Amino acid sequence: MPRGGKREGSGRKPKHLMATVVIRKFTAEQILATVDERAKWVALLNCGEARVILDAMKYLTDRRDGKAGPAKPVADTYEGMEYGGITEGTQEEADMGTVN
Repeated sequence: MPRGGKREGSGRKPKHLMATVVIRKFTAEQILATVDERAKWVALLNCGEARVILDAMKYLTDRRDGKAGPAKPVADTYEGMEYGGITEGTQEEADMGTVN
């Protein structure tokens, strides 16, 4: 037996409502063409609010240096790695961790 009832505003929103919120690339380009972007970035960096300055710096350095990708897992084997500095024992002992 269902409980409760229909809640106002619940469920997936219709696509025609979502489309009005999204700014198209062309519209964004038109708006930005009327603004001196460099001056706005400089103003953000000189605004005096630490949070705004930090966010602007992070954004700009990500754009300049490229955003870091996801971390890759480190292999837990020595396969394909060159062994160096082993003076005692055999390669097999080194693999097993029994070399002193």
